[in-house]
Amino acid sequence: MERHIGTWCKENDSTKSEVGELLIDGNHLEFYSRFHGLVFPETFIGEDGQFRYKVFVNGYAKPGQNRILDYTSSHRVFYVLMQNFDFSKGADISKVEEFSFAIRELTEWLGIQTVFYCCTDQDEPAAGEVHLEPIVIHETDPQIELYFESETYESISSLEEDIAIKIKKEPRIRVTYNQPANIQRIQNDIECIMQFFGLLIGKVSTADNIRLSIEGQKLKSWLYINHDYSYNLMNRDVMDRPRTYHYVLGDNLILYFSNWRKFCLDDQFTLLRRIYFSVNDRKEIFAEEIFVEYMRILDGYHTRISGDAETEEKLKKALKAASKVIKTQIFEEDNRPIFEEAFQSVLPDWKYNSSNMGDISGWIAAGYLERKSLSHRLKELDNLYFGIIRSNAGDIERLASNTEKRKDMTNEQIVELFYRKLGDTRNYYSHYKKDKTGILDFSQMNDSIRVLKAIIISIFLSHMGIEKDLIRRIIEFDSGLHFQTQFLRKPEERPFLHTQEWLKTIEKESVAQQDSDD
Repeated sequence: MERHIGTWCKENDSTKSEVGELLIDGNHLEFYSRFHGLVFPETFIGEDGQFRYKVFVNGYAKPGQNRILDYTSSHRVFYVLMQNFDFSKGADISKVEEFSFAIRELTEWLGIQTVFYCCTDQDEPAAGEVHLEPIVIHETDPQIELYFESETYESISSLEEDIAIKIKKEPRIRVTYNQPANIQRIQNDIECIMQFFGLLIGKVSTADNIRLSIEGQKLKSWLYINHDYSYNLMNRDVMDRPRTYHYVLGDNLILYFSNWRKFCLDDQFTLLRRIYFSVNDRKEIFAEEIFVEYMRILDGYHTRISGDAETEEKLKKALKAASKVIKTQIFEEDNRPIFEEAFQSVLPDWKYNSSNMGDISGWIAAGYLERKSLSHRLKELDNLYFGIIRSNAGDIERLASNTEKRKDMTNEQIVELFYRKLGDTRNYYSHYKKDKTGILDFSQMNDSIRVLKAIIISIFLSHMGIEKDLIRRIIEFDSGLHFQTQFLRKPEERPFLHTQEWLKTIEKESVAQQDSDD
């Protein structure tokens, strides 16, 4: 974490300065100053003796635990610019021609050597950087590539007469625009890229060291964004291997990212995508909340792909038609006493007459159609994506506290029961219902969440254009999901090898092939 304490002034009023404290911790920013009572957007300028900083704030923020200055107000930070030359005036960041940033998890995902060690002809140890060509991710505007940047000359240190050089070459993402872009487009592109690699790697932490090339500026600016781009860090162990490796995707990386970018730009899926990644960022969240959000995502996704969202009028007509049928049924001579007794036993003052007929039929029709719709959507998505819910129903039901009533059930009945429980549990927590009958026990919650997550990940990977069999291979050995997806494995299948292990295997196979040819 970086801490910069010094004097700061408002960009539009340099005559008055106050002490302030800027904290930078990856993609988390905090700013405190003795400028009090600010409620409108403001920009502050300050410096630490080496670099100048411009902080973009808007209103008040809850103070963090790392503040050390007393009597300071906490400002809600959006961005910070760092450079050693004058800033452009205004509360906007625009005219960006190119930017680059680092994702630390890319190093292991690529799995290739970026430096080498050897001996000279004189048997002296030597080391150097490997020349590596950029990897193209997106060909058209914007052009996106994964390139390798040397950090060797930034890692030279001396101790008295000895000099130590750390040879280092790391992957970075570079985005180049045909037309200068503003800060909103930069944020959207970073989000799209981070989510893409998050799904392929299994986790990402921060968008590090963001550097901007701005039109008319000879020098670069460093950008810090106060946004959590992390994915799945709360669910991955430090020893977990990446979900995939670069070699697994091969030459299709351009296609997969292009499809993912189209998915990110599709407004009908934006809410579902952002909710999923928000649930899986660094914040702590209750299991019940995760469950409800996953169910909402699947429900909303099926509504979109099935066309229900576009045929709302048809649903209204169906509801109206159903209400008319129910009206005739509940007031028939044989049926009326049954319904009237049921309503008046609970609501004695309720008048079971023709003026309330529409309300009664509407309640019955709406409740029935809504309940049926959720069950139908879950089943259809499950059929599309490997039957993960169906295949886990028996195991999860065995975790329930009361298993007596399931003793005589067939497998199909248990599956149907589990579908109903998923829907009833979603309704119980999302609508704060009083009746807990038929909902999942807490002992069943975590496994159910992983089942739903496996389906959502499969959906996202399918929108990248990844073949269904490769999606199956990706999720069947996933570190966080394999207990729920291991039924997908074929006997001969093994987890993806680390890139270096894979290269050794390829080399051995090549040598063996040459020997057989000879």
